Amino acid sequence: MQHKRDFAVSYRMLALVALSVPIGALAVAAAALLLALIHLFTNLFYFQRLSFAAVSPADSHLGLWAIALPWGLNASQWSATRTVSKLWGLSAAAICSRPLSASTKKRA
Repeated sequence: MQHKRDFAVSYRMLALVALSVPIGALAVAAAALLLALIHLFTNLFYFQRLSFAAVSPADSHLGLWAIALPWGLNASQWSATRTVSKLWGLSAAAICSRPLSASTKKRA
């Protein structure tokens, strides 16, 4: 039994390959940028220094309090939301669910 195979490469496939190389390069650049930002914010929040060096939060002086640090940052964001809601007379749920452009317009 003979199988029919067609491995012919058309110009469309070459165009797809030509598009995939820059897209892959952009993805690598975005991943490297995000990793650098993770290093920066880890240094900033756990060691109080501006550095892009790769460090572990386990080495910080905070000990077990290092577990609570992300929760504290989230609580401060909610505190700011509550402050804004008191100033504008909106609920926190309304602020979080509205797009930025709609939440900055004056209320009628």
